[in-house]
Amino acid sequence: MPNSVLPVTMRAPHFTGGGVIKLIDKPNPQPGAGQLLLQVKANALCGSERGQFYNGNGAKVTPGHEAVGIVVAAGPQSVMIDPNSAGNSHVSL
Repeated sequence: MPNSVLPVTMRAPHFTGGGVIKLIDKPNPQPGAGQLLLQVKANALCGSERGQFYNGNGAKVTPGHEAVGIVVAAGPQSVMIDPNSAGNSHVSL
């Protein structure tokens, strides 16, 4: 995991309605106890988000809960797994 300073903001998708997705700036979250912060590299939208895609969502909602990324920060009490150990080539959250 990189040991660097995280940016204050992040770019996040926002459903404006009518099937339009715009990128907006949002505060970068800080991971809490047992949580990881990912730099998302790919993200899929779920059928449960279809209504937001067509009708819009509030700016507080960040769609996409099926993400692939790199762990950039870990909160307290997070357990780190050696990715090179047997059976740990990937982690599913």
